[in-house]
Amino acid sequence: LDMLYGTEESKFALSVVTTFVFFFFALELVVQSCGKPGYLFGAYFWLDTIALISLLPDTWMLQALTSSSEFVAARSSKISRVIRVA
Repeated sequence: LDMLYGTEESKFALSVVTTFVFFFFALELVVQSCGKPGYLFGAYFWLDTIALISLLPDTWMLQALTSSSEFVAARSSKISRVIRVA
């Protein structure tokens, strides 16, 4: 819904909230790994790790990093090299 009806301010607010959720989920993953026997490297550990990684593209940090002009220039350069080779 935010992609359809949201503004730049709502996109920023949502990415900040997602960043906080990411850090709290990472903290929970560490606490579970230390406090629950058999959790570390078990099935739920890997499910939680994949869920944590899936939040990463929506965080404020990664969005700020990928929206910079240097990143866009590097990505364009790689694409042009791939096209030239093909």
